[in-house]
Amino acid sequence: MGPSADVEPDLDPLDLTRPRPPWDPPLRGEGSPGHLIRTIRTVHRLLCTRFEDELFEMGVSYAQFEVMELLEAEPKLHGGEIARRLRISRQAAHHLLRKLQHGGLAELLPRDEGLRGARLTDDGRERIAFCRTALTETRRKLADVDLGTRQRLVTDLETVERAL
Repeated sequence: MGPSADVEPDLDPLDLTRPRPPWDPPLRGEGSPGHLIRTIRTVHRLLCTRFEDELFEMGVSYAQFEVMELLEAEPKLHGGEIARRLRISRQAAHHLLRKLQHGGLAELLPRDEGLRGARLTDDGRERIAFCRTALTETRRKLADVDLGTRQRLVTDLETVERAL
């Protein structure tokens, strides 16, 4: 049996010369989904690199810093809740908690209703203050971006997040 009349077998889906229907936006060019993805990834990599470099001397990764911030705001959080909030796997959250525990920055609490929460130690609370100081330069650079631009960017990125 031959190809269906609806299918055009010789069309390359990545052929950028053929007309595209409105529901199939271009992969390349300014404003395209590909351009959006590349830009978001570039900014993400820049921020991660800066944060990792700034936190290196503190002996804390940026992922660990994020967990410490959560534990500072809400002591007794358990690994599953940390994973949900950071959008990482439970295994990754537990690994980060164990690293903080081994570094003396967090402690695991006794099980409560089957869940084992964690909290920062005194050393952890002290270290997070040093980490915030270490991140000052990047935060200052971001603060130099016009407030209106930052607000629009946050709103637009939240729109992208909801779309996904």
